[in-house]
Amino acid sequence: MSEATRNTRTHLHLSAQARSLAPKLLDQQLWCWGCDIRRAAGNLLLAYGFLKLKAPTETHQSSAYTLCFTSGAQITLWAFGVFYGAPPLGGIYLKRGGFAPRYTSTHRLPIDSWCAEPPCRAPATPAQCANVQSLLSALSAWIADYEAWVVAYTAPDYRAACVAAWFAHKRAIEGNAMVSAWHTIAEECRHASIIS
Repeated sequence: MSEATRNTRTHLHLSAQARSLAPKLLDQQLWCWGCDIRRAAGNLLLAYGFLKLKAPTETHQSSAYTLCFTSGAQITLWAFGVFYGAPPLGGIYLKRGGFAPRYTSTHRLPIDSWCAEPPCRAPATPAQCANVQSLLSALSAWIADYEAWVVAYTAPDYRAACVAAWFAHKRAIEGNAMVSAWHTIAEECRHASIIS
């Protein structure tokens, strides 16, 4: 958690193991999604069902990819972070380089045009922290499912090659351990303490 999140009256407290692993794993995951986009055999995010939203030229940003689920949940990926929202919980935004969830009561972002990161803030009440806890767990579980799909859909060494191309000093784990690592983070989030 970031210092800002720690200094609020109410916050979600993850285990030391999760606080150490999660930011590195998220950074590695964002790198891997970039690899999936650039994959020579075709864009994996599009194959999975994501919609590509091109950024306006003046923003000098990369495209966003968004996926809406039949449950009403939505995930949006940028090079700089990820948004996950689900009714009636609201949404969370995780910025690259950390694992400090920012919260919004909005569970959907525009799907017809590119948008920047949503206006979110650190959860401030026990109810918001409980929503963040559920959303973080659901997002982490979905990432584990996505990684399992990548393993089934691509060549056996594809994800390992993506991770091997990532900076060695930034690597969280080996490519073949990403599914289990995200399941671990999902469980850690599910059982995190809410401290007031």
